[in-house]
Amino acid sequence: MFELMSGKQLLIPLILCGLRVYLELIQFDLTKLPITKRMTRTFGLQHAQNFHRFGLYLSVGFILLFAPEFITSK
Repeated sequence: MFELMSGKQLLIPLILCGLRVYLELIQFDLTKLPITKRMTRTFGLQHAQNFHRFGLYLSVGFILLFAPEFITSK
């Protein structure tokens, strides 16, 4: 079986995904971020909320798919 990323290459994306999930768990208001404020003005609040929800789903999916590989790598 081939590897998409080695253990060291997985560490940083896993940390960033964990940070994203952590921000959701502490109920951090993502609409206060500068990029979200601009997105809200351009596309509306609902689009910005959907954007962040999709990012959460991607983060959780990345953790579920690649954390076991990271844990079992040498």
